[in-house]
Amino acid sequence: KKYSEAGQAFIKAAELDAASALPKIALGDLYQSHLGKPEAAVMAYEAALKIEPNNAAAHYALGVVQSKLGQNDLALAELQKAGELETSNPLPTTAMARVYLQLNKPDQAFDAINKALKIDANSLEIQLLQADILLAKGDTAGAEKSYTAMVAKNPALTLPLLRLAMLQHQLSRFDEALKSYQSLIQINPKLAIAYNNLAWILSHKGNNQEAESMALKAVELEPNSAQFLDTLGWIYHDGKALDKARETLTKASKLAPSDGTIAAHLDSVMKESGGNKQQK
Repeated sequence: KKYSEAGQAFIKAAELDAASALPKIALGDLYQSHLGKPEAAVMAYEAALKIEPNNAAAHYALGVVQSKLGQNDLALAELQKAGELETSNPLPTTAMARVYLQLNKPDQAFDAINKALKIDANSLEIQLLQADILLAKGDTAGAEKSYTAMVAKNPALTLPLLRLAMLQHQLSRFDEALKSYQSLIQINPKLAIAYNNLAWILSHKGNNQEAESMALKAVELEPNSAQFLDTLGWIYHDGKALDKARETLTKASKLAPSDGTIAAHLDSVMKESGGNKQQK
């Protein structure tokens, strides 16, 4: 993990073999994946493509890093080229679907992800993205059907069940979501978001004591999550433990000062406490 030294070695390799694109591609990968230099990665990939204009890997990597920089039109062009050069590789069209989704163009995203599925119908990543795109298109039933099928086929995997649980939660089908979150905790006891969302549902159903326990677990697993601290703080509020609520929500507000929901919760607790000390 001596990334700077690795970078210098790749630069030296590129100097020694100026006609090879490989060191430049490797350097670009290092810049974007470990050194946090996306602009330098773009330059490295572009240099590689000057040597090998039809290098599909370089076009793909360049498109990915351009999308991260918000250069979406350029990214789509590079990813399109990569897909044309390697028609059996689903990665370029999958990446194009993600870019279209970020641009709030779910129809184009859906077309792209379907092309990727034709190449690799068994990829869970592609199936998940297709379901996410269905949800973005407003096809809630289609998305739920897809998530449910993935859960049935992959019962030990976290991500499909988490997507299904969050959709059930979003649709206010709290009993179903509660069971899904409980199953998630059985699969992955360190999945903080499952504890947090389970706490929210339990609090909504009036089970404040168990809700507090779940929220504390979420915060224990991810102590710097403003969202999880907000859930815990509001559960304290509902339990009339206003000192704990104020302390917890203050931490959440410091972590996410622009979050309107957290600010509103903290303001409510401050007004209700009225300066009176509550029992901790």
